[in-house]
Amino acid sequence: MATELEKIAENQRNIHLTRNNYNYTDLYGVTNKDAISDGDEKGKGQLDNGSVGTLTDIKTRLDNVVKNPYGETKQYGLTSNDAISDGDNKGMGQLGETGTIGTSNDISTRTTLMGKNLYNEENSYNVTNKNAISDGDEKGKGQLGDAGTIGSSKDISTRIDNVKVNRYGEGKTKYPDFQWTYYLT
Repeated sequence: MATELEKIAENQRNIHLTRNNYNYTDLYGVTNKDAISDGDEKGKGQLDNGSVGTLTDIKTRLDNVVKNPYGETKQYGLTSNDAISDGDNKGMGQLGETGTIGTSNDISTRTTLMGKNLYNEENSYNVTNKNAISDGDEKGKGQLGDAGTIGSSKDISTRIDNVKVNRYGEGKTKYPDFQWTYYLT
């Protein structure tokens, strides 16, 4: 015999099943009319004709395709004129093995910035460049040799001033060696 809780559960199940459009004779699945994209607002599953989505999905896609300059006859890809950097403001992909990269604005900006840049193929910025080495100016910060200073002239000056006011260090009181006591509980 069913308990009171089981009776309530069975009653609630029947109430909710009556709201459910799908039952054992009309299961929701890939063949159900509400799962198939057939022009209503319910189904999104693909039909044999290639239709996918609800009525709103299809209408929105058609509206967007009208605005899109690309389609089945003019596809956008690696070889599309609008994908290749050929002097216009659309393509950014490299043209051939040695072609430029970027839109005409990108190329113009890059050319301007390269003209301002101190470093180039003949004067590259690396560990041997005088502007990368700490040699007393404000530019270099890299150590010169094995015993050279590190940092710009301002870095070095600030470090010297800080060492002067430090209570601990070479020729001064050493940093205290704290004794640790362990308590056993």
